Amino acid sequence: MAGRPAAVIFDMDGVLADTEPIQEEALAAFLAARGKSLRSDDYTETIGLDYRSFWAEMIVRYELAESVAECVAAYEPILLGRLVDLPPAPGAAELVRSLEALHVLLAVASSSFLPVVEATLGAIGLRDAFGVVVSGEQVMEGKPAPDIYLRAAQRLGVEPGKCVAIEDSANGVRAARAAGMACLGIVTAYSTREQLSATRAVESLAEVTPADLAAMASATL
Repeated sequence: MAGRPAAVIFDMDGVLADTEPIQEEALAAFLAARGKSLRSDDYTETIGLDYRSFWAEMIVRYELAESVAECVAAYEPILLGRLVDLPPAPGAAELVRSLEALHVLLAVASSSFLPVVEATLGAIGLRDAFGVVVSGEQVMEGKPAPDIYLRAAQRLGVEPGKCVAIEDSANGVRAARAAGMACLGIVTAYSTREQLSATRAVESLAEVTPADLAAMASATL
């Protein structure tokens, strides 16, 4: 149908909800409990990485004694405790519901762990819109590898080239583009248009319509 893409795959943090500051605060609290202070840019530089790469990097940078699994187990409750009274990002709910009304297939492809994804989508009131949710621990290689987007497209039953991805990080954009998808970039306090290198970049999902996403998808075919 003209005016709508076949499928749209959303990143979550920084796209559907402004959770990047919350995640940064949770990381700072995790490190503070170990007598360490989060350094400027250490979180920004690792946004979008899969959890294995992220925590491997934190272990090296902060000389942590725990394994990746132990870091995740300690960090996750800190983060989950902060995911309350969370509004959707500007324009996110409106765009999701507009796409839903047009029967566009929708998915979430997030590097976060599934409990964090489910808690966030529930908090912003959009869990029911997504028939497919793929989280970081469900793929072998996380972003910037294309695996998570390819898995989401496969579960939707749509060829990757007919999907549009929506991302807010350079690593996420690289993952989507490597999967063969058009990618809409969302500029945040943690990214610039130049860093995103997306098919198109906007300041907010409030600027985007289903027809815009359809045009992006058509341009990749």
